Amino acid sequence: SSNTKAKRFVFPPPEEFERVAKYHLCKTILRYKRQNGLSSKEIAKQLKISIYRAEYILYSHIDKLTLDELVSYAESLHAPFELRSSYENQETAQISPYYEKHNHEYLEALKKREIKPTSKQLAEKLITDDLIRKVLVPQLDGEEIDEDGERNYHKLNSALGALGLPEMDIEPVITGVKAGTILPSYIVGVVEEGLKLATGVTKATSHLVDRVKDALVDASLSGINSRIGDLKGELDGTNEKLDKQ
Repeated sequence: SSNTKAKRFVFPPPEEFERVAKYHLCKTILRYKRQNGLSSKEIAKQLKISIYRAEYILYSHIDKLTLDELVSYAESLHAPFELRSSYENQETAQISPYYEKHNHEYLEALKKREIKPTSKQLAEKLITDDLIRKVLVPQLDGEEIDEDGERNYHKLNSALGALGLPEMDIEPVITGVKAGTILPSYIVGVVEEGLKLATGVTKATSHLVDRVKDALVDASLSGINSRIGDLKGELDGTNEKLDKQ
């Protein structure tokens, strides 16, 4: 139900309302279109945006559409877009206390190993929930990379190496963050934590590799598209090896 979703939802600060509302409206539109059998390419064409993947609306092209344009587009599709009113009603937005508490307790319990999910479930939860909560929604603006951020990228590479995956090229990532075209180091902590906790339980599965691949692709915008293409090819090879195991 939508009530359950609302409880887990992170409300942005007021200055982020429109951006985040647009993000979620895009998600709603894309989901609706897919349910009706349209491909990403067809969705992109109908939204009149020239993009590599329709999902990129959510990141690099989101500012080219107004919230009203998206709402009227959703209305023309008879798509559900109840998110808009939930933003307008939140004049003084706070991060959902329920979600903050729940997420904090979950991660703390994991660290103490009081919860022992399988690596697949754990990686999935950390990489998907935390990506949405910490990265995609509140952190759409570029910010200067700092020493911690740089250290985090090296940590990510160590985590990838431990899984036998190719490392990410750090230079274009740093350049991209400085240029505001790549999300900063939040993504890295999320993926790294997921990998670390997951691989501490059992060996990596091809499903986990897929999740990591998706996370890395989603974290990367125009600055390193070609590198990501290489990475995807290498990861596909790793998947085949893991599947044989």
